[in-house]
Amino acid sequence: HLAFLLPISFMVPTVFRTPQALEINLSPDKEAQTQIAESNLLQFRVLSEDKVYWKKGPKTDPWVRTSVAALKDVLNPLRNNDKIVVLINIDREAKFNNMVSIIDQLDIVKLDRFSIIELSPKDKAEVVNL
Repeated sequence: HLAFLLPISFMVPTVFRTPQALEINLSPDKEAQTQIAESNLLQFRVLSEDKVYWKKGPKTDPWVRTSVAALKDVLNPLRNNDKIVVLINIDREAKFNNMVSIIDQLDIVKLDRFSIIELSPKDKAEVVNL
């Protein structure tokens, strides 16, 4: 009887985690386009080895290198700004966990307007040597 009571005594006080899901809303029209002011666009280019480049605003602004963990310093000043739209270009070589971490950080600062696309070779070449 003791063999059955011991595992039960550990299992009873254990709180089992409920599964968490990420809700993504997709546009029903694949050809739909939304006009966004360039000053409200925050872009990330996520490469392998935890390399992230970001810039906000006009195309002429320079790219800034950071890491996934340090993105919170970039995102905190933009907290609750419903005008900001985030474009995440992610390389196929990047870790899936990095994308999830970025989405989590966006959720923390309440930036819920974002798009995720594959990083093109041309866009990767623009930042890889910075």
